[in-house]
Amino acid sequence: MQIARKCIVNSGWTQLVSAFLIGSIILGFSIFILTQLALIYASVLTIVIVLCVIYGLYQIRTVFKALQAGFLELYNYLIQPYQHKKFIIVVILLLIIWIILLADTPARAGDAMRYHLAISNDILKNHGYIFRPYVNANFPLYFNDLFLPVFFVGKNLIAKGIAIKLVVATYFFLTVCNLLMIAKTIYIKHPLLLFFLFFLTPALFQNGSEAYDNIQTIFYITTGLLLLQFFWKRKQSSSIYLALASLGFALGMRYQVGAFVPWFTMLAYCNLRSANNLRSTIYHVLGALFCMTFIASPFYIRNFINLGNPIWPLALNLFPYYDDYTHLIAMLFNKGVTGQHNLSTFVGDLHNFLRDPLIPFTFWFLVLAGSIFAPKNTLKLGWGCLFFFLVWYVIQPAMHLHYGILFYPIGLLAAISLYDKIEHRKSLKVIYMIVYQTSIALGVLIAIVYSFLFFKYHFDHNLKNYMKYTWFYQSFDKANHIIPKDATVLVITPGSQSYYLDRKLYMADPDSGLINWPAIKSNKQFYYLLKNKHITYIFFSLQNMDWQLNSKDIIRVMDQFSHSQYSQVVFTRPEILYISQFRHNLYELLAWTNLMDQKKLYRVLVADYRIKATAVLLKVVAI
Repeated sequence: MQIARKCIVNSGWTQLVSAFLIGSIILGFSIFILTQLALIYASVLTIVIVLCVIYGLYQIRTVFKALQAGFLELYNYLIQPYQHKKFIIVVILLLIIWIILLADTPARAGDAMRYHLAISNDILKNHGYIFRPYVNANFPLYFNDLFLPVFFVGKNLIAKGIAIKLVVATYFFLTVCNLLMIAKTIYIKHPLLLFFLFFLTPALFQNGSEAYDNIQTIFYITTGLLLLQFFWKRKQSSSIYLALASLGFALGMRYQVGAFVPWFTMLAYCNLRSANNLRSTIYHVLGALFCMTFIASPFYIRNFINLGNPIWPLALNLFPYYDDYTHLIAMLFNKGVTGQHNLSTFVGDLHNFLRDPLIPFTFWFLVLAGSIFAPKNTLKLGWGCLFFFLVWYVIQPAMHLHYGILFYPIGLLAAISLYDKIEHRKSLKVIYMIVYQTSIALGVLIAIVYSFLFFKYHFDHNLKNYMKYTWFYQSFDKANHIIPKDATVLVITPGSQSYYLDRKLYMADPDSGLINWPAIKSNKQFYYLLKNKHITYIFFSLQNMDWQLNSKDIIRVMDQFSHSQYSQVVFTRPEILYISQFRHNLYELLAWTNLMDQKKLYRVLVADYRIKATAVLLKVVAI
């Protein structure tokens, strides 16, 4: 906090988020070092937590004053100009409580089960980071490092997941505050429009209440933008360095943040050039970019050492590789995620933008229109939009929309700026409000559908029913009661969702390079491979993976091994793998369907997409 006070003065909220940023960098970097040194033990993490608490108590008065000043700024900007202040406060509090209730439920999202929470559990069980040749295990991991102390505090996997979700919800609230403070710096006159659009965007309230890393990434991006804006008040070059440091920390969470680097560099240059000569400006910009690179670098360096590619599994043609089989897996993943630069892919991108329920096209319409036609300001939002989408398309022409969420909240600033520009032009204002109100109505409708199961859980606490969308949860729970706590388990499942199997794990699904399945020619060979890795149990389900790389070899090996003298079947259990209603079912509701068609609406709200599967637990028999 003291460093932030020296760098940023006379702004309560900016001082607060600057201190939060510096603390995040120190804690994230420290935990990274501890994971590399294999020092993640209860005693070490307890010391880290105690030190954080002691320092927090030491700075409590300063933090309280900054909080008080920051929230006063927000109140004066968001609520004070309006007449019905009490009503607005009640609505805001209800929205906040809604997000908290969504977050205060067990984690069950696919990516959380696959790697966000699963990797944190893997780090805890192995007392540090162990290189895994899995696609999902080698992304930037500041999310896992920063929140590892919180994850550690939970008494079981359910509690750990809830704790992380509540932290994510906190970041959700901090992010909307950041956006409001940025809106204030560019003189947006209707911040409530921004506030409600943010809260009722399906992708945002979903990501803000699940164990995902998108909201935290957005928070550090918006912190950087706020610090860049602060430069115009104080002309302090330190704010530029902190802004790029914040972007660097976001780069330590997601590769896609690289699409913001050109925009941030341009803003840093324009800001500094207004107060410095050319040479000094270039030096400061290069220094800030170095700061950004240094903070993001740990995971990129680690990937380069382990895999020969700092951004693995992307850009495979630019870097050498060490292992043919792992490279083949990365190529398959990269093909699906990256796509190709052709007309078919571009048309597909447009089609997805029009039919995606997480950010309905009416929301994107406001953002893109605002980026093009909104008034010019020091953020240069139009350039930011152009740079982001251009870099995104160059790097990932498939443009999967869940990556677009990184820019979307910032684009809302442009969307609301546009309203300020046209509010006195009656016809344009009417068109704008029709689109805006349609967006809000869609957001409310989807929020009701999405929230139903979460609120039902708060009333009945029926974990079995709540977890029906979490693949293999019941089978994992059964296995946890059978497998010895010191055992190591090989897991082969579609979707790689292994979080709730509470043992040391090796993942060997088609997205993993752990086992070269085509090279396995006999049961004896496979047995000794398992023995060398001290694997004593295998949990597998082979349904819904026949389209993936080497799936035939996986099925062949497991079918032979499960009937051999080297294994003993502990249990087999039928499973129903439900596909989330939120994205897949809502396509039918939003993609050009008639909302008054009651049969379609009923099918959307109550029907489930499902896959029949069988879960098998094998014990590896010592020979």
